[in-house]
Amino acid sequence: MQMNRFDVIVIGGGIHGLTIGLLAAEAGWRTLLIERRRLGGGATGGWFGILHGGLRYLQRLDILRFRASLVDSRWFLRAFPELVEPQPFLMPLYRRGLKRPAVMRAAMMVNRALGPDRNMRVPQAGKVPPGRVLSADDVARRAPLVPRTGLRGGALWHELVVPDGPALIAALAARARAAGLEIREGVEAQALRHDDTGRVTGLSAGGQDFEAPRIVNAAGSWAPELAGRFDPISTTRFAPPVLAFNLLIDRPPPAAEALSISDGTASDMLFLRPSGSRTFAGTVYLPQEGPADTARVPEGAIAAFLARIERALPGFGAADVSVVSVTSGLLPGTMMGETGLIDRDILLDHSAHGGPRGLVSLQGIKFTTAPSVAREVLRRACQR
Repeated sequence: MQMNRFDVIVIGGGIHGLTIGLLAAEAGWRTLLIERRRLGGGATGGWFGILHGGLRYLQRLDILRFRASLVDSRWFLRAFPELVEPQPFLMPLYRRGLKRPAVMRAAMMVNRALGPDRNMRVPQAGKVPPGRVLSADDVARRAPLVPRTGLRGGALWHELVVPDGPALIAALAARARAAGLEIREGVEAQALRHDDTGRVTGLSAGGQDFEAPRIVNAAGSWAPELAGRFDPISTTRFAPPVLAFNLLIDRPPPAAEALSISDGTASDMLFLRPSGSRTFAGTVYLPQEGPADTARVPEGAIAAFLARIERALPGFGAADVSVVSVTSGLLPGTMMGETGLIDRDILLDHSAHGGPRGLVSLQGIKFTTAPSVAREVLRRACQR
């Protein structure tokens, strides 16, 4: 029975579950992670590959998320320097709202002021240079397909990117195993076990019983279903799913920089970044009303996305391009049937609402901030 006795059990092998398992193991806890399918699936497998450094959050003056993104993206660079690299991004600027040269110039200054430690103790090859605003002529030279009408300049900045997402997941899992994390794939959580006082004692999974006083439900799009099964009296509302997808298209990148562009018809920016000799394009969000296991990207949605790219970048040839692959996953949304995403992680300590003591459930929103979310999950799991 000693073989199945742990300090904490983590359910879910996506980026959040793996990071929680890694930090728990490195803290000296005997930790088990179970994943009903394979590591790095779901939304983690459909990730666009950007470790956002926080610049995007300055437009809402969300300083806490800015700092969390900066610190956590730097954590990935320090931990896996061979798999993370800076990538220049270019956003053409027109006479539109906040995306104007004067506004972006101010944002770059604030970015530097709030992030002086961005390159602290990182490898030389991973250092991120300061952003700047380019002239319209410079933008046209770098990205000739960008429409010139109304072009006022461009914002140039760097983000950390992961060219090979599966390699990062494999490296993270290898580090976690070396720290003592036990990982079992193909094992599905079935029932929570607790004593007469409501204190968690373990988990039944894959036809076995495991003992542990702490269970972390980090099962991604499956987390709300598990939370309801393990804590049926809970009235906490979890976020409904939104289907997100990206495309790898068989077309050379339109610029050496990744492009952040708009087709003028939707609020979401389109991102096109180099992926070898091809172009990785994303991200599109669609309503998802059925069960998580039924999520599929419709052909019509792919065609509509390619048409948006063609409108934003005439001459790129997106309308008749060959799609090499589609990556997708479910993210936490604001309302069922809509495409907006929540802007804060949902972290539920079930005991705080009369549920099982020792059970914590998570709906994480960003790959980048998985380390800080993992630390908070473990803090809450430890305090009870």
